[in-house]
Amino acid sequence: MKNNNSQKGGLFHKVTNSIFTKLLLIFLISGIIIYFLLGFFFRTQISNSRKVPFYNNIKLYSDYIIKTIGFPPDFKEAMNIADKAGLIIEIQGKDISWISDKIDLDRRYNRHLIQVDADSVGWYRGRAIFITEQSGIQYTFITKSIINEGAENSFYYLLIAVSLVLIFTYLMIRKTLKPVKDLSRGVRETANGNFSYRIPVVKNDELGRLSESFNEMNLRIGSMIEAKHQLLLDVSHELRSPLTRIKVALELIEESDERKSIAEDIDNLEHMIAEILESESLNSRRGGLIKEQINLSLFITDVLKEYDRYSLINYSYGEFEDIVINADRDRLHTVFRNILDNALKYSGGSEKPIKIRCGCKDNFYIITIKDYGAGIPEKDLPYIFEPFYRVDNSRSRETGGYGIGLALCKKIMEAHKGSISIESGSGSGLTVLLKFPV
Repeated sequence: MKNNNSQKGGLFHKVTNSIFTKLLLIFLISGIIIYFLLGFFFRTQISNSRKVPFYNNIKLYSDYIIKTIGFPPDFKEAMNIADKAGLIIEIQGKDISWISDKIDLDRRYNRHLIQVDADSVGWYRGRAIFITEQSGIQYTFITKSIINEGAENSFYYLLIAVSLVLIFTYLMIRKTLKPVKDLSRGVRETANGNFSYRIPVVKNDELGRLSESFNEMNLRIGSMIEAKHQLLLDVSHELRSPLTRIKVALELIEESDERKSIAEDIDNLEHMIAEILESESLNSRRGGLIKEQINLSLFITDVLKEYDRYSLINYSYGEFEDIVINADRDRLHTVFRNILDNALKYSGGSEKPIKIRCGCKDNFYIITIKDYGAGIPEKDLPYIFEPFYRVDNSRSRETGGYGIGLALCKKIMEAHKGSISIESGSGSGLTVLLKFPV
């Protein structure tokens, strides 16, 4: 008995915790209800239409009544028959116009009758109607009581009932598939780097278990990324001490090409470590921006004055001389220095100067920095903002850089609620667009 009960419980558990079974049950139940409603409707209509085949019986019954009334018609006898049979009898002919009972029924019922031989039979507003003619006199028989009252509205009732069933089905499916919407939002949040997002888990079906797996995946990925960030910080901090000792020892060595080369390598390492620490500090709660009002045009002019090759840069602010943004001056300085350093390095030998232009579009101030160097192949563009990614062709290690600068620029721009993007084609130069919210 225990085994049987456990098997039944397991089967019930499988059914109730399966989204596919739930959807199947919802559709089956909805189909049965719709089938029942349609069957009831058409059965009602068909049962009404079946009255027509009884024409022969109706014909015989009407002939009996007409014979009893006699010719010329005995209106007293006709009234007696009408009362007993529950009928309204109307007699129309030459110099004859008589009806047993006045009713509020317009003559449009003729359009709802069908012709059988020379007679007419049918239904109108719930009343059975039969019209026949004998000896030049037309006899109309109408039932007094309304048969199947409200049948004329049954079609509309059916539409309402089916609509309610479909709405119920929609709501049930929507409720069942709500975790899909939560999963979709979770995927978007994860794609945007929010690994702390958790999907609410309400049920223990396939989607519920998938949501739990998604949350566990986000937790593990977040932990791994946090561990990576912490490792970078620890290694960067630990490297500073030996680098300092190497620099001190280097001062004791006589001037030579080897000494100069070692000093340049140390400077590059220190610069890389500084960029790593700066990038990671933006992820820290205590590494937030220190903002102030900055005139962007004057700020760019001051940055350009730091370059000996100032003549190789063509800067024009046009009508945007007084652009003021709320930004962190030091970090903004890092962005422009990185971009301008790259532009000067990789456009070496070009006779055209680097162009810097200001503009405004879609509630963003846009700074465009264009060089005329080798550019970046299109296949590399989606990855250039990833840490430690370098293009092997034109932007090699010999020209400097460890693939951290652009990743740092992207973080700084996003921290300012702005963005950085690059447009390039191999051999056609490079255009960097910096967007700041107005």
